[in-house]
Amino acid sequence: MRRAARWVLPAERAAPAVKQHLACIRMLFDWLVTGPVIPLAYVR
Repeated sequence: MRRAARWVLPAERAAPAVKQHLACIRMLFDWLVTGPVIPLAYVR
């Protein structure tokens, strides 16, 4: 998450836009883990 924050935070954007962008990234990774894309979730 630090890399994403480093990429988003230096840009001059409004705080709600940054929060929304980070939430989208979080949702994407959540979908990748719980969805059928990465089968490692079934090992747990």
